[in-house]
Amino acid sequence: MRNDDDIRTHQRKLEGVAAPLGEGSENSQLLQNLLYENYKGYHPKDGKPVSMASPIDQLFPISKKLVENVQETLRNIVQKTIQRCLSKFPTLKTAVEAKVVNKIFETKRDQTIQFIRQFLEMQKKSIDVVFAPIPTPDEIDQWKSQKLTTREGLSTTHPCMTSKTMNHMEHLAEKLYPRHLVTEIEGHGSSSAHTAFVNHKELEDMKNLKRNVVRCFNVLKMNVCDTVPRCIFHFFVTQLVDDLRRALEKENLVEFLQERKDIRDQREMCRKQSQALEEALPRTTNVVDKLLRMKQGSPVKGGKIY
Repeated sequence: MRNDDDIRTHQRKLEGVAAPLGEGSENSQLLQNLLYENYKGYHPKDGKPVSMASPIDQLFPISKKLVENVQETLRNIVQKTIQRCLSKFPTLKTAVEAKVVNKIFETKRDQTIQFIRQFLEMQKKSIDVVFAPIPTPDEIDQWKSQKLTTREGLSTTHPCMTSKTMNHMEHLAEKLYPRHLVTEIEGHGSSSAHTAFVNHKELEDMKNLKRNVVRCFNVLKMNVCDTVPRCIFHFFVTQLVDDLRRALEKENLVEFLQERKDIRDQREMCRKQSQALEEALPRTTNVVDKLLRMKQGSPVKGGKIY
């Protein structure tokens, strides 16, 4: 997250920014600057200043890695199927993998990544963002701490705080507002001399400002979390089977229908054995007839059986 001084610098550059971020349309330009522009951050280990991609752009490498993981998983499934079905035709198996499978998966990966990149660029045009109705974990804890008093004088938690909706909201709050992010929002986020001497009102305004920036970003992040899996399903599942079938029909793979050498040698040996048996069968019939005649006492002339 940007530090306090960086946010104040952007505030001073913009004229007419009087209302807290998100509470007036005059803040749309400040929203663009804080969410869609690169900024200077600090390395988590040595604390040295580094150039950071904008918050929305930081979602791209995460989405790209997810696409590559899905691609690798589905490719392995397809390759195992090919290995099982075409194991007797190694030349054809290699051709299918090289000419069809690899090409199709690389195309689908590129299409999916390109769509996600364009989708993130479209998100940068969403300057009038409505805050996600998800409170921070601390706000939920404050709500839960407010007890109701029953007619009997007993203190109890409000029923809405134990509902399924609230449980779902708590789960989302933990995902959208991790503890380190909440700490950055509530803390000063800067070690400059100016931050050390700001008054209480300025500190609270800065906290609200950072909280609203995070809420705006969470809306965009939830859009990405909803769209990226749909995009992957569309390109890698819905279209994959049809594209593989069309690619197999398009490629001329008949020339690769060759048997393995050991299978071809075994088939040739069986063919020769079958041919030898077919040639030997008539001779075997004559031998049987002659043996029957000998048993029946047929006359013999010149040592031959008639």
